[in-house]
Amino acid sequence: MDSELLTTENSEQEKSSPQPDQPPEHQPPQKTQTEVGTDTTTSKDPPSPQYRDEKIGTNQDSEPTVIIATQPGPTVINARIEKSGDYYLTLSIILTVICCCCGIWDSLFCTIPAIFFASAARDAESRGEYDKAISRGRVAFFLNIAACVWWLITVIIIVIAAVTSALTNN
Repeated sequence: MDSELLTTENSEQEKSSPQPDQPPEHQPPQKTQTEVGTDTTTSKDPPSPQYRDEKIGTNQDSEPTVIIATQPGPTVINARIEKSGDYYLTLSIILTVICCCCGIWDSLFCTIPAIFFASAARDAESRGEYDKAISRGRVAFFLNIAACVWWLITVIIIVIAAVTSALTNN
């Protein structure tokens, strides 16, 4: 009876023996014999990785070669992003346009240099020279104030001249 059991187990093992075409993970579990008359089935755990003796992945000593490919680590960039100041550039341009449209040309002696100082302040800020940017921005501001005052004085003089000429003609 023991010989019949052994022959049936051998014939089952031959039927379920791994086929050369089948990868190891798709093979059915094999029966092993520990004692005569008892058999156990291997667990359904995934098979441990086995190295095949092929030309790909082996070195001259026929030992498996392990290739580890790593990605570069994350690059950390510390950037200081600040909102760029206008430094009264917009005000300088608006005052220049108003002075040109109204015909008050004497205020242009203040507004055009104010445009240059405001642009210089923005350039100094972009280079990181914050002290120069602030000082040039202040100069642009005071030139714009001077242009406004000069414009108001000129308008007042023109109004007074127009009123006096109208009164003297009557």
